[in-house]
Amino acid sequence: MNPMKVMDWQTKQLSELPRAGEGNWSSWLLENGYELINREALGYTEIELYENESDGVFAIYHPMYAGLDTESLYVNIASEEDARQLMNVAQQLVAGMDTMFNILGDEEDEDED
Repeated sequence: MNPMKVMDWQTKQLSELPRAGEGNWSSWLLENGYELINREALGYTEIELYENESDGVFAIYHPMYAGLDTESLYVNIASEEDARQLMNVAQQLVAGMDTMFNILGDEEDEDED
């Protein structure tokens, strides 16, 4: 299993964490003081918002979607407003992908007729 990409939102530094097992992303969040504060629909799955109250920063977990390797973690987001804006962008992109998949599926159904 490939590791998950992690981006420090303020420095834009990329790193990786295991998706599962020892030292995985969810353990890393807990060890670094992040707590889950919200989940929102993202297509058939959910995007998660975390807060580190002591440092005053936020993180977003973006799940894998439609078999695409979109699973990622964004950490050290300066404000809840910035984090929620990123979540909104992700939701808009997924809605657009859903529309595209539906159109492509309809075209394939028409081709079969």
